[in-house]
Amino acid sequence: MIPRIAVQAVLVLYHCGLAESQTWQLLQAQVAALGPDFAFRLLVCDNAPSGEHAPPFPEWVEYVVAEENRGLAWAYNLGLARAVATGAGWLLTLDQDTSLPADFLAGMLALAGRLDADPPSPGKRIGAVVPQLVGAQGLVYSPVEVRRGTERMLPRGYVGLGPRDTRPYNSGAMLRVTAMMECEGYDTRFWLDYLDHATFHRLTERGYGIWVAGDLPVEHHLSLEEARAEIGERHFENFVKAESAFRDLHCSACEGMLFTLRLFLRSLNQRRRGDPDYFVRYTRAILNRRISMSKAQRLERWEQEMSMMQRPMQARVVPSGGKLTEEQAP
Repeated sequence: MIPRIAVQAVLVLYHCGLAESQTWQLLQAQVAALGPDFAFRLLVCDNAPSGEHAPPFPEWVEYVVAEENRGLAWAYNLGLARAVATGAGWLLTLDQDTSLPADFLAGMLALAGRLDADPPSPGKRIGAVVPQLVGAQGLVYSPVEVRRGTERMLPRGYVGLGPRDTRPYNSGAMLRVTAMMECEGYDTRFWLDYLDHATFHRLTERGYGIWVAGDLPVEHHLSLEEARAEIGERHFENFVKAESAFRDLHCSACEGMLFTLRLFLRSLNQRRRGDPDYFVRYTRAILNRRISMSKAQRLERWEQEMSMMQRPMQARVVPSGGKLTEEQAP
């Protein structure tokens, strides 16, 4: 018998009204179709509000308006806190423009229930259930398996326990709340980019397995692959810094050296492709940092840069009744 499953979801918006979010449009019908065995709540975190009032929403939705863009980590940690407070067993993280298949929510929740009732192997704890993310052209983006510093996409349709070093993306991932609490939540230094890599690495380090639901493929837009010109200068700067810091914090010396070599080759390819000038500039800046600084010095510099962004922030909470209250976001 599948136990009752309680899920807290987080949907992060950026320069997108809730009514315009493709994820929200698809999610509503799926929530309405859930049976009594499932309890579902949604926290909507608006990182770049347009000034318009939030549209009417049902009782299972909470709407939080950030006073400035604080990325993903604060929103996910806020959702994790809600999950703990309400006793939800799973945290589902969603992007605003993910194309969820009609059976996605029911399928993911039912799978979580089956894995709770019948673990895949004795003593193996499942820390997360993740779909395969595919692009518009059918290319699989996530998750990947990392072996000796190189990434390998899992075959499309892969179903089962992922390899030891499986790195999924955040979109559509469902994480066990107790496992995330054991990992002390989301690392706020990776406030936007590489948060998914850091999070799932923490889970696997603590012995948790990642279940890949390749039978629930999700179409996802990945700007670094499909629309490079859409990436702004500040975003790309943050991305390449986080990418380097992740290697320093969580990867072997061999993988770090391979990454440094790839940065050099990447800078050449960026120039050849005609990427924006700041792509080359920041790639070379991080390359120079990796050559001229020790790992400890690089991490100290990066943590100083990130700490400047970790100041307290106020968020306006818009409950279903429409009354605004003030809340300090973590």
